[in-house]
Amino acid sequence: IIMSKSGRYSADRKKVKAITAAKTITVAECGTIFTLPGGTDSYNVTLPLLADAGDGWWCKFVLLADKGSNAQLIQAASGDEDTIIASIYGGLDDNSQADNVLSDAAADAVRIPASVAKAGDTVELICLGSKWHAQAFSAGTAVGIDVTT
Repeated sequence: IIMSKSGRYSADRKKVKAITAAKTITVAECGTIFTLPGGTDSYNVTLPLLADAGDGWWCKFVLLADKGSNAQLIQAASGDEDTIIASIYGGLDDNSQADNVLSDAAADAVRIPASVAKAGDTVELICLGSKWHAQAFSAGTAVGIDVTT
């Protein structure tokens, strides 16, 4: 009984990795929450090929500080262009209602724009076989996350 209890504390522990330079995410990093420092960082992150990732592969990105200059991309791998289906919510108005909602059925990348993305903005990507599904939430008065096509 003691052995089963001592293993339970980490049963739902998340894998967290900081990204501090350009990175191509590997299939083995499925289920990882990646942190992005914000500020003036300008490197891009590339997802694994859809065919390699397979159904159910996922990762999440969290911005740790407000974004200063330089946009940042979370992009599909070469050959997987136009495969990101995005639903992005953000830009709160004075009544704390989502003011801006963006969707795209064939994006190439999710973009974290300069000067508008805020600490805590998040993007989650899930492989649905032949498509990525991106769901993002952004704080602030303008949408701090958008897409490129």
